[in-house]
Amino acid sequence: MTNRSFAVLLILFLSGACSKKGEPVVQAKFTNLSLRAITNDPFTLKIVADENTVLTEALEAPGGTSNVTVEYYDLEHRFQVYNLFGNELLLDTIVRYKPGFVNGITFFQAAAGAKLVWVGPPQNEPLAKEGYFKLSIVYNLNALPDSVRVVVENSITSGGQTYAPTDSFTLKKGEFSRYFEGRSGDRKANVRFYSTTSPRRVLAEAISLHYSANPDFSVYLLGTASNASIPYSFIPVKIY
Repeated sequence: MTNRSFAVLLILFLSGACSKKGEPVVQAKFTNLSLRAITNDPFTLKIVADENTVLTEALEAPGGTSNVTVEYYDLEHRFQVYNLFGNELLLDTIVRYKPGFVNGITFFQAAAGAKLVWVGPPQNEPLAKEGYFKLSIVYNLNALPDSVRVVVENSITSGGQTYAPTDSFTLKKGEFSRYFEGRSGDRKANVRFYSTTSPRRVLAEAISLHYSANPDFSVYLLGTASNASIPYSFIPVKIY
């Protein structure tokens, strides 16, 4: 057999190995799912992917975690979350995997009796400008009113000593804020909660909010404080 003939046969063999009836074979991917439940009500959660793959039947809430390695071909997957006792469907949603070693997935309940929601990366949110992260917050501290005015402060100097307001919005208890920008580096954004009625006063604050922020989007729960009087000093908890 000539070298030319051997090369042709080798190409045909490799083409057949990488295709099925003339179509390329899609290679499976793997990722680790880091499942987390932050709730007010106690649950034992059963999580099913794509209607037939049980990821776990023992994610304890509140505060439980579970790590699962999965094989997948598509990025989007249907997740159904049940209360194991009674088989009550609590959440039916689409989760989109991010390429990478770990996908963090948090199931969150803002208050007792509230609906369970999935906390993850936004679908159509643009990235922050260079030198910043995109951040979102949710608060459920009982001592705070149902609505507050949020002011975001960022460092405006290279040394990080001088802060100035860079964003503000009204936020309701138990609802996620729109995404806002927090400066990356050593100087983190400060977030202050003000009353919505006159005279305005500071009700709570989170200094250096976004510790361990993701390089693109992060979500923080402001649900506990280190003190017992106004202004409350939040202890931020990263939930995505």
